[in-house]
Amino acid sequence: MLPEAPSSPSPVVRTDARAATGGFIPFLGGRYQGDLRNGRPHGQGTFIADDGSTYRGEFADGRFHGQGRQEFPDGRVVEGRWTADRPDGATLTFKDGRRYSGAIARGLPGGPGTLTLADGTAQTGRFQDGVLQGNGLQVARDGRAYAGPFVNGQPNGEGVCSSGGTAQVCNRRNGQDDTERALREAAATRAKQQVESEAAARAKDIDRELKPAVDAGRAQLNQLASRETVLQGPQSGDRCYCSIQRTCITVGDSRATAAERARDEMLSRQLDLECRTQYAEYLGYRNRGDFQQELQRLNAQVAEARTKYRAVEGERMRRLQEVEDAKRRQLADAAAMRARADAERQKLDDEHRRRLDEKKQRCSSAAQQRITPCACAAVLGTVRSVPGSVCEA
Repeated sequence: MLPEAPSSPSPVVRTDARAATGGFIPFLGGRYQGDLRNGRPHGQGTFIADDGSTYRGEFADGRFHGQGRQEFPDGRVVEGRWTADRPDGATLTFKDGRRYSGAIARGLPGGPGTLTLADGTAQTGRFQDGVLQGNGLQVARDGRAYAGPFVNGQPNGEGVCSSGGTAQVCNRRNGQDDTERALREAAATRAKQQVESEAAARAKDIDRELKPAVDAGRAQLNQLASRETVLQGPQSGDRCYCSIQRTCITVGDSRATAAERARDEMLSRQLDLECRTQYAEYLGYRNRGDFQQELQRLNAQVAEARTKYRAVEGERMRRLQEVEDAKRRQLADAAAMRARADAERQKLDDEHRRRLDEKKQRCSSAAQQRITPCACAAVLGTVRSVPGSVCEA
């Protein structure tokens, strides 16, 4: 920070230090020549910074303040009013012909403002590090306009375009018209969603037709399995074996509450009852003379039920797979068709650019040789030609 100004201003002192420093005195990262007050620039003067930039104009208490002009080595010029080292109502011009009015930061557009390009196109919005970022407005010299998102100074995204009094939604990518591609992608997305929706509907129809049979077959298998378990009797390792053999050992949790112990005891008694009921049923079968025949009939029923279940479930899975395969083929065919169309469009675009470059070259050569007036002008990808000129298509 610069030192504070005294409470009572001192008179401005006209200083000439040419004899000692060639007209300039050192001051805060640069050299200064001009009026001083209390040893700091105040009034009219010139400041040359170490980065090569030069400011000529009014100073106040060691700061750029008032009307002034700052020139940068790369050709940028900030001219207008300054307040405490900051451009305030100044205009920034570039070497390439661009002109900017608005907030300026570090010698570049920084904040709300309007940038006019060399071809007359005006961009309005919030600038960051010299380029328009976020939502903004771009108006070409011929009146065509775009309002929407910008990235690095280029229209980029979905916005609103107007031309000739009509407005419509449009898409831009890196400044180029991207509406056609966006519409193609939207149509492709809708087509994909339709294919997937139709496939899902066919899968539901298949489930509606075959799922009841599948569920019935699974339920029958579960019932037969329970009966098979009964006829086979308690087997070592079964959950009922130790209960029937009276060999179960229960280890209680000393940390369990009385309610938890009561619940565990109730569940244990319920399991024991189920096991003994099942064991009684098994003994009843064993005491019948046709026990072996009953076991054989059960095994045959299980095998038959399992065969039917596998058949209907296999049919269901086969038809569902056919639906999935058909969906994939449709999507692949659509993608291949879009790829061919994109390649054809790219070929046409390349040919169009080649012919356009040829016209520009002919126009440039004719203009340089002054053979004929040539009005070829590349404006947003189009060429305007004067009938009878060398550039006429």
